[in-house]
Amino acid sequence: MTSTRNESVDRAKMLQEWRAWVERIARAAARILPDVEVYAFRGKAGRETSAINVLIVSNNVPGCFLERASLKARIEEAAGLPYNHPFRIHLMGRREAEFYKHNIQGIDKIL
Repeated sequence: MTSTRNESVDRAKMLQEWRAWVERIARAAARILPDVEVYAFRGKAGRETSAINVLIVSNNVPGCFLERASLKARIEEAAGLPYNHPFRIHLMGRREAEFYKHNIQGIDKIL
């Protein structure tokens, strides 16, 4: 694991710089998954201090939840995210993601 994942990080600063971090997550996902799309949206609370949701969409997302968890960990590590990061990463196939893409207000396509 990278040293960044072992260091404490200022979550508030990461939230202020959310776009740069989400772009890192998107680039990491693109290196691991083909045909990837990445979207970002605020949590349901919509507050500035709430977590940022990152929706990673690919037809190559595994159906098994354990495999998805492993894939998510690989993306987090490749992006250099610390353990206590403020991003909620959701991995979905294209059909699963349609609800989010059409029903979540403020969803922003990153990649």
